[in-house]
Amino acid sequence: MHLNISIAQKGVNIGLHNAIELLHIPVKKQFHNAFNDACYTVEVFKKIYNKDINLAFIIQINI
Repeated sequence: MHLNISIAQKGVNIGLHNAIELLHIPVKKQFHNAFNDACYTVEVFKKIYNKDINLAFIIQINI
């Protein structure tokens, strides 16, 4: 699955609910509950994870 890079640009926050909708993840529990949101976050990560991602490129550390 490939996401439109424009939604991942710096300063753009789509929110968990919108990510769930964009990725067609079924909504079974309510949002704004720590456990449920954590579970949804796992599902989002499973959909977008790519073992070839270079985290050094994505994460910028300001020293």
